[in-house]
Amino acid sequence: MKINLIRNNVFGKFNNLLGLSLISTVIFFIIFCSSSFNPDYYSYEKLFYNADNYLKNIGQLFFIFNVFSLLNDYVNYDFFRIILAVFQVGIYILIFKKLDFKFKNITFFTCLPLVSFLILKVHVQIRESIALIGYFYVILDLCKNKNISLKNIGFFIFSIFIHSGTILIWIPSIIYRFGDFLGKNKKLIISLFFLSGSVFACSTFLRFSLNGQLEALHSMNLNLEEYRMYFTTTLSKGKIIYRLSYFILFSLIYYEELLLKSLALKNNFVNKPYYILGYVSLNGLIIFLPSVFILSLFININGTDYNLIYRTVSILFIFLSFYRSIIYPKRYLTLILNFLIVIDIFRLFFI
Repeated sequence: MKINLIRNNVFGKFNNLLGLSLISTVIFFIIFCSSSFNPDYYSYEKLFYNADNYLKNIGQLFFIFNVFSLLNDYVNYDFFRIILAVFQVGIYILIFKKLDFKFKNITFFTCLPLVSFLILKVHVQIRESIALIGYFYVILDLCKNKNISLKNIGFFIFSIFIHSGTILIWIPSIIYRFGDFLGKNKKLIISLFFLSGSVFACSTFLRFSLNGQLEALHSMNLNLEEYRMYFTTTLSKGKIIYRLSYFILFSLIYYEELLLKSLALKNNFVNKPYYILGYVSLNGLIIFLPSVFILSLFININGTDYNLIYRTVSILFIFLSFYRSIIYPKRYLTLILNFLIVIDIFRLFFI
């Protein structure tokens, strides 16, 4: 008995050291190797150095262009990325602790969702990462204070302004937090919201019609079909198996949540931030995944559609991974989910 306790204690310390080492390595990589394995690095570099021209000619991302225009007179882009990385990593460490990730007890598998998030968002998708800082601040504050403050509203506007795609998690989170009066209609409204999101993600025509990009295409003497042909994607057996693996894993997790009578599936708000992540991800994916699959049978999904679908699915799965790692850290499906996500992200950027 004593030998088993010593063995478990040694293994626990090693597991904790392994988790902390992996997080530390990833943080070092993000701060000091920001251009490595980063498909968005040079796109942002172009925006950084040409911000003055974009300010004169383009209204999109107006806030970012103003920031870039102010900074590029004083620092170079490499230094800017180091400072930005340090800022984001510091903020997210605080956020992870507030979400109830206990770093002194972290293990190899429970550190994987944090690693996945840091690589995908902080290292690559920096605009969405900054927008999510506003999101996390508000949900953490709303779990602590019941009333909406002007600061919350400011962070909400800032987040949407920085990256409009975050609306896909903002709206269901707000409904979950303040929609108890809706009763059973709460899930119905969220389901309709994610169904609409899947249609928006799959339909290039709908998106381009709403955001004015159709006119931009016409100005370049292009029509929508030509644009779609340029971003055509093909499905292979490997891609089908890869996508099915996520769908099957999520189905098993959802079934397990039902068996466990999970609070994250209840309509009434639970005053813990990780339950917001669990509620949004579980109720989002159960609608979004099958809706996208059904729509793909009738609509030709192109590269730009897939990019939006991937962004939505990835953040929902990472939210699910956060939630499961806090509530059910030792369950096999949680371990598989965490491992699959981090392997997928490493495959995308490092292989």
